[in-house]
Amino acid sequence: MSRDQSVYEAATRRRNRAFRIAFRGAGALVAGALITAFGSGNDAQATVADHHPSGIRSVAFSFDSKYLAAADADGKIFIWATPSDKIHNVLRDPASRGVNAVAFSPDGRLAAGDGNGHVYLWSGTHARKLTDPHSKGVNDVAFTPNSKYLAAADANGNTYIWSLATFKIVATLSDPHSRGVRSVAFSFDYKFMAAADGNNKTYVWATPADTIHATLRDPDSKGVRAVAFSRNDKLLATADGNGHVYLWSGAHSRKLTDPHSRGINGLAFSPNRKFLATADANGSAYIWRLAGYKVVSHLTTHGSRGVNAVAFAPNDKVVATGDGNDNAYISHISRAGIPMSSTGP
Repeated sequence: MSRDQSVYEAATRRRNRAFRIAFRGAGALVAGALITAFGSGNDAQATVADHHPSGIRSVAFSFDSKYLAAADADGKIFIWATPSDKIHNVLRDPASRGVNAVAFSPDGRLAAGDGNGHVYLWSGTHARKLTDPHSKGVNDVAFTPNSKYLAAADANGNTYIWSLATFKIVATLSDPHSRGVRSVAFSFDYKFMAAADGNNKTYVWATPADTIHATLRDPDSKGVRAVAFSRNDKLLATADGNGHVYLWSGAHSRKLTDPHSRGINGLAFSPNRKFLATADANGSAYIWRLAGYKVVSHLTTHGSRGVNAVAFAPNDKVVATGDGNDNAYISHISRAGIPMSSTGP
């Protein structure tokens, strides 16, 4: 167990009595709320009572798959222990306009970007605040695979690269004619960084040269909302407000379309590189098999206000989704490698 994980446990055991997680069917319901379960066995259901519903905007697993972070629009981050039913911490963003993004570094730190233009970097229960210059709000954060740098995607059209050794900005990457950077991702070999922009383009930056390597255009788009690299860096996925995903391999792309989509808010590749998950504003998460490019699982929740985020655990055992109804859901992955369908409260 890492030092940071030990701090999470030691500092927050007393909080666990106030929260519960209710398992039902194939998945589990995670919420910053009081959950009352009724029924038994695999037929158990859950009802959530939240006096201040505001929506889960981002979810992320730690690299050892022991923790799930859920960023809430009311300025809180809930750290859940998986697969147990306990919450380890509630991190608060002072004077926040909502936490828009969370990410774990490979060495165990947690970053959160908020609507005020701040990035909070937690090591255990201790936080350091970083502030984007002239920010209009941080939409996404991403660590480099070596944990040495942090990227903050800002609504002002810039992506700021912070050194985690000096806590200073070492590069400012400005998207041409930007309408705000909505999502950012590093390739696993750290040669490239992709920035999804509201101007219907994805810019692939060469690092550390900090020059644009490629500009990927999304035809008839309502803005590119999410980007992700596959683990072997052979594919780059981009998702837009029209409900389309483009899988890029060099300059060539394949288009996938979520059924009855209202726009895709997030996406993630499975660690085994066999699946792609999309978080759709229509209240569903779709699991695409990359061999054949077909939807093989459909994760839905009753009472959904749109799925905002999706993440696979690095151990390939569960997938998490964050919903606008202030819940995060965990669905287990079957022996066949396919996330099992689950329904919400």
